[in-house]
Amino acid sequence: MRKLIRIIAFTMLLCIAACGEERAVCHLSGTAPEGGDTLYLYGLDRRYEKVDTIVADKDGRFEHTIATDTLFPTNLLLPTGKNILLYVEPDASASVERDSLGNYRVESNVRMQQIYDSMAARLNGLSPYKHLAEIESFVEKNPLSEASIMLWRNYLVETYKPSKRDIHTILNKFGGKLMDNDYVIDYKEHSEENRIKTNVLYTSMPAFNFTSLDGTKITNATYKEKFLVLSFWASWDSLSLEHLKNITAIDTLYKKEEVTFLNISLDCDTAAWSAAVRKDSIPGDNICDGKMWNNPLVKRYDISRIPYTVIVNPQLLNIHYNIPPSKIEHTMDSLVKDNKEKIKKKEEEKKRKKRK
Repeated sequence: MRKLIRIIAFTMLLCIAACGEERAVCHLSGTAPEGGDTLYLYGLDRRYEKVDTIVADKDGRFEHTIATDTLFPTNLLLPTGKNILLYVEPDASASVERDSLGNYRVESNVRMQQIYDSMAARLNGLSPYKHLAEIESFVEKNPLSEASIMLWRNYLVETYKPSKRDIHTILNKFGGKLMDNDYVIDYKEHSEENRIKTNVLYTSMPAFNFTSLDGTKITNATYKEKFLVLSFWASWDSLSLEHLKNITAIDTLYKKEEVTFLNISLDCDTAAWSAAVRKDSIPGDNICDGKMWNNPLVKRYDISRIPYTVIVNPQLLNIHYNIPPSKIEHTMDSLVKDNKEKIKKKEEEKKRKKRK
C-alpha cells in the first residue's frame, strides 16, 4: 500500500511540474515614433497567424512577448506605415530602436535576423536591377536558410519584379524544406493558376526529339492517337517516387493503344535515374538528358516543382495540368470512357450513312 501511495505521489509531482512549466517566449522591445502609438505585429506565414496589438507608453517605449516553440518571421507595422522584419524564436530577444534621423535599427540575438539584416543592408545600397544577381548568389550559398525566402520575397517578388523566369530560377534553388514554406507554396499555386489561364493549356504538345532509356527515338508524333500521361520527376525526390508508383499501378488498367506514359527526369546523375527506373519498373518511355530544369519540355511547360503531370489527348492537345497523383486514375477513366463513346458514335454514324 505504501509503495502504491509513493507511486501516486510521484506521479502527482510530475503533473504539477509539467503544468507549471512555461512555454518558451521571445521578448520584443523598442521605441515607437510617438508616445501612445499603436503598433501591430503579424506573422508572415501560417506558423503565426495572429495579429498582436502593441501599445507604447507615453515615452514611446513598448514591451511585448510571444510564446513560441519555433523560428518564424513577422512584420512589425509602425503607425507611419513602415514594416520592420523581425525573426522570432524561443528564448530570444529583439530590440527596435529609432535614431535621431528617424531610422530604425534592429538589435537581436536571433542568428537569422542578423543574416537577413546584413544582406538587406547590402541590397539597400544597390540599385534594384542588381538585386537579382545578389539574391541568386546568396540563395546558391544558403539554399536552406529561412533568410533566402524573405530576401527573395521582399526584394524581388513583392517589389522590383524581374521576369517570372528569373524569379522561378531562384525559387528552384531553394533547398527541400524551404519548398514547404507556406509563402512559397502559395506563390507556386498562384503562378500555376495564372499559367493555366495564359500559357499552353489547350494548345498543341511542344515538338521534341528524345532518345529513351531503351534507345528508342521518340517525338511528339509518337503519341498521336493515344492519351499521354506526361510526368516530370527526379529520383532524388521522394514525392516523385511515390507518384511513379501510382503511374505503375495505372499502367495495368489500360491498353497500350489507349494510354501511354512519358516520364521526363530532372536528374543530373543519369546512373541514379536509370537505376530508379529499373528498380521500380517504371512504365512507358523514360527520358533523362541531364539538363535538369533546362530540359526543353521542362522549360516549355514552365515547370517549377515536381512531381508534375500533364495529360495530352490523342490529338496532341494539352488538356490537363498538374493532376494530383490521387486523381490521375479517375481523370483517365473519364477521358478514356468519353473517347470510346465518341469513337462508337462516329462508327455508328458511318454505318448509318452507308445504309443511305
